[in-house]
Amino acid sequence: MTDGMSLKETIAKEKEKWRGMDRSQKLSYYKTYYLIPTIIIVVVVVFLVNIILDVTVRKQEMLINIMTINVTENEENPDALSKDLLKYLGGQGKETVGVNSQYYSKEGDYNVNASVQTMLASESVDFMILSKEAYEYYGQIGAYADLKKVLPPERFDKIKDKAIYLDYKDETIEETYAAAVDISGTEFAKKYYPNDKVIYFVGVTNGDHLNRIEEMLNFIGL
Repeated sequence: MTDGMSLKETIAKEKEKWRGMDRSQKLSYYKTYYLIPTIIIVVVVVFLVNIILDVTVRKQEMLINIMTINVTENEENPDALSKDLLKYLGGQGKETVGVNSQYYSKEGDYNVNASVQTMLASESVDFMILSKEAYEYYGQIGAYADLKKVLPPERFDKIKDKAIYLDYKDETIEETYAAAVDISGTEFAKKYYPNDKVIYFVGVTNGDHLNRIEEMLNFIGL
């Protein structure tokens, strides 16, 4: 609803607006209020359709799917991470690794942020590599896994000095937990994201392959 109006009333009001516009006014109105949301929806749908096609028609098995936000891959070899990680995991045949590096968000950008949240909710993202600012901004979505819970105690002990703790709060819970690992300055960061000084790694709570987090940490060199 908008301004206290019901959905039916809102639709009727929009129809009335369109009736009173000529062709150029309609085009201008569409560009102003509907173009960007339409593009975002199309991008998300195409991404999800490609995942479905990979799994069904193309018969590709996604071993790990990573989303990066506000970090820049090595321009000389932008596909290096997906290729090296696939080799490290022993990928063969139709097996693949996804690295989605197209989301560059900034606080207040509703359309991009809505797209990121949709991708996280789709359960198609397993891990995230992101800047400190992006980590803090998306922290209140509730998508980050608790590293103490998903890692064996002895494995968590190896990365606890680099753990980043998040103060999380919603309507039912308020807690502080280890939500990320600071991978700044690692050989991994220098090789794949050489232009970023501060870079974090997180596991996504509902990721299909979150159980491979130890392999990811080993690959990162932690």
